[in-house]
Amino acid sequence: RYIAADLKLYDIMLPRGYTKLQLDKCLSNQALAQRIANQTQFAMDKLGVNSTPSFILNGELQPFHDWRGLKPKLEALTR
Repeated sequence: RYIAADLKLYDIMLPRGYTKLQLDKCLSNQALAQRIANQTQFAMDKLGVNSTPSFILNGELQPFHDWRGLKPKLEALTR
């Protein structure tokens, strides 16, 4: 909670309709934190993800990290 306060999480999320109680409950959810950590580790180890954002299309890590690179790839997939 101290880190969340230092990073202004409450200042960002309260105006979006979340309550401090909801945020504290989320921050104290150890099972969810472990699940996110496991997914992150899997993405790094097995998929090669090394930055945010990263995009994987059809199981392939893409070399771009922005909308300009993603948009044409998504459009090509929907044709």
